[in-house]
Amino acid sequence: MKIISKYKETISFSFVTAYFIVILVLNSVIGNKISDDLILTEAEAAVATTLYVVEDGALQKHSVSTPSAKIKNVLAYIDKPVPASRFVYDIVSESEVIISYKIFPDFTKLEPQTVYIVLADAYGNKTELTAILTVVIDDEPPVIEGVLDKEAALNGTVSYRSGVTVTDNYDPNPKLTIDSSGVNLKKPGTYPVVYTAEDENGNISQKIGSVYVSEIEASVIEGMADAILSQIIDDKMTEREKAWAIFRWVTIKMSYSAGNYPRHLILGAHACFSKGVGDCYVFMAGSRVLLMRAGIPTFEVKRINGYAEHYWLLVDTGDGWRHYDTCFNAKLTEKERFMFTESMAEEYTIRIGGGREFYRYDKSSAPKVVD
Repeated sequence: MKIISKYKETISFSFVTAYFIVILVLNSVIGNKISDDLILTEAEAAVATTLYVVEDGALQKHSVSTPSAKIKNVLAYIDKPVPASRFVYDIVSESEVIISYKIFPDFTKLEPQTVYIVLADAYGNKTELTAILTVVIDDEPPVIEGVLDKEAALNGTVSYRSGVTVTDNYDPNPKLTIDSSGVNLKKPGTYPVVYTAEDENGNISQKIGSVYVSEIEASVIEGMADAILSQIIDDKMTEREKAWAIFRWVTIKMSYSAGNYPRHLILGAHACFSKGVGDCYVFMAGSRVLLMRAGIPTFEVKRINGYAEHYWLLVDTGDGWRHYDTCFNAKLTEKERFMFTESMAEEYTIRIGGGREFYRYDKSSAPKVVD
């Protein structure tokens, strides 16, 4: 092997600055020996973890450092092989790394076993790591959560999947089927709906929901909402301006009155539009229907842990979900109750006090609110 040059100073390239050795490759390098007249010292070999060599007239990079990574043990389900990459993280290498098993594990063996993971970089350098694989039987069914009780106007429609989630300990996409054959949208009443989830291992879970069909037709409530909107919003408004116009209309129209008001969106909205009297649910229902008809996303929220019920909305006008509460409160102004953040909700809860836990709600089932 003939040496073209040996540089013992730092050479800068666009991608790295390091201690380099530039050579003409005519033969393979054995250990640290490059040629008969050049043998790297132990110190040089320790520093020169990257060699740049001239091959076919071009400068090529040759790494002499091996890839490294952190290792973790893995739990897998019987007959469900996982890739070797599942065992490693925080990989450090000067090139892309191929991760493979040295010996493919037995995914039918129901006991811990040692697996050997091989990291191979683009320069032929390899690192072998060990980890523990534990194979178990998956007998855990999917979990069905969310809004299973729906409501609809007479002769209206129902979005059965809206607000319903299915998760599984193994299957990322469990199958959800919905049996709504018992629902009659042409007749007022409450009807059962069966939600069934199944994962790829055949585990099944089931929950019963319901659909309440109001005696008020969809066309009636939609017509009332659209008539109101035609007077208070227009196409020149931003989504936030429309939300504020709706907020103002509800707060001006409505008078608060505690009572036994139906907890159904259509009936609540109808009471808001026609009578202008009701509790927090009626305030919320009227606001929600108007916002929905205006094309603004909403989510119904109910207080938890307080000694009394309270309902309000989460609303997204394009810059994230925020709280929206049209119901009168002596300790909060209208501006404070319009599109407020999560941190403000916490502050208001403390301000209102009295053990009411005013804006405490189940955050796990709701969209994430801007903080």
